[in-house]
Amino acid sequence: MTQFLESLKNCVVGRVPAISIRAPEIERCTRITATQMKAFGLNVMIWSPARGFRDEANNPLQTEQDRPTLDEAFLIVVKKMEKKIEMKDNKITAYIFCYLGDEWASSPLSADYCERIVDLASSCGDCFIIISNNGVLPKESIPSFHVIDFELPSLDEIQQHVDLFKSNFRVEDIAPHLLGLSQIECYNACMLSAAETGGEITIRKVQSAKQQAVKKAGLLNIVNTPLGEKDVGGLAGIKQWLRARKTIFENIDLAKKHNIPPPKGLLLLGIPGTGKSLIAKATGNILNIPVLHFDISKVFNKFVGESEAQMRQTLHLTESLAPCVLWVDELEKGLAGIHSSSFSDSGVTARIIGTFLNWLQEKTSSVFVIATVNSIAQLPPELLRKGRFDEIFFVDLPTPDERKEIIKIHAAKNNINLSEDEIFRICVKTDQFTGSEIEQALIAAKIKAFSENPKECRVSFYHVESEIDATKPLAHTMSEAIEAIRKWARGRARKA
Repeated sequence: MTQFLESLKNCVVGRVPAISIRAPEIERCTRITATQMKAFGLNVMIWSPARGFRDEANNPLQTEQDRPTLDEAFLIVVKKMEKKIEMKDNKITAYIFCYLGDEWASSPLSADYCERIVDLASSCGDCFIIISNNGVLPKESIPSFHVIDFELPSLDEIQQHVDLFKSNFRVEDIAPHLLGLSQIECYNACMLSAAETGGEITIRKVQSAKQQAVKKAGLLNIVNTPLGEKDVGGLAGIKQWLRARKTIFENIDLAKKHNIPPPKGLLLLGIPGTGKSLIAKATGNILNIPVLHFDISKVFNKFVGESEAQMRQTLHLTESLAPCVLWVDELEKGLAGIHSSSFSDSGVTARIIGTFLNWLQEKTSSVFVIATVNSIAQLPPELLRKGRFDEIFFVDLPTPDERKEIIKIHAAKNNINLSEDEIFRICVKTDQFTGSEIEQALIAAKIKAFSENPKECRVSFYHVESEIDATKPLAHTMSEAIEAIRKWARGRARKA
């Protein structure tokens, strides 16, 4: 909050005519902004669709019947500023607009009014403020606005808020787990916990509230999976690397004391079906921290500024859930179009990826990023530089020993009894198969056995063998592409 108030004060002292405030809590932000503007000696007029104009104390400035629409409100402000210039009135007014939605920025009339207000505010000294979740503005007006971010409640603010609940718990134990939630979400989390436990506010209930925040954000999914290290065949190099970092996540405070930074993450490059996503999901249980799945392609929105805002909000929410794993699957698909972004989408893709790359480089939180990639050709070179990821691992087709391990894992999962000799013979026949292709062959064998005898569903070696013979492995149809990935990985990536 301190940084926001300081930024707001600097804007008033510097006579900045137009301010865009990006706020995850519009009502709270509007209230605090109006109070500060009044404290600075400015008149305050607040407009919102449901209440029209009101003052800083929420007193309406018109009747219910005369409540103006957005464009009517803009026109009222224009006329007030023009009259002020004409009368040479020195009294400064802050015009605060909130709950505008996204569509207003694409309206030519609203955009025209917006530009006119900014121009008049520059002349008469008034302040034009737009408060929104995402900072959406008309394209033409973006250069005219100074952007400020309104922060979610700080640890001190949360502690003061939680302390209002008279309950048998230590505020300092609960408050850190509420970081990243809005004030109303903090309140709801405490109320729900107290209601369900007979007055007690527990960490488990608070964490459940954070999961609700993730669901509402829509861009992150919490991956609840029983998968662990033993469910992943092969990939010994990655497993060993992760085990060595587990101690850091288990002793974050001690690691900080010894100036050991939290691990940044891994970039997993390899052929589709070789277990990259599987190990990403299992990493949560290996490190004993939750896994969040982030689909970058969902970030893109048709409204100007919305996509960039969603990326910032997602990264902020992720950091509030640390320590955690952030899994970005098939990253190259999310980066598609970055090279042509300047002329295909006005640079939106480039700005979003720039935000993500900068966050990867600068983040100090305990967010462990695992990004999986099938093709290196579509990745920007800056993604691969040291500092963004701790290591780049190349996941190749499984070796004979890895295939044996994969066969045993999936045979056990599907209740398929195979002798060591049969496992060896399957291993030989699945040369050039990916782990996924081996898994699907065993599942298909079980389906075939079930179709023959639903009561017993007894899978024999010959069921498995016939399904393997019918499978055309990806390695045969993509041999050139696979060799290209292998060639790139030599000397650039560690073997998984």
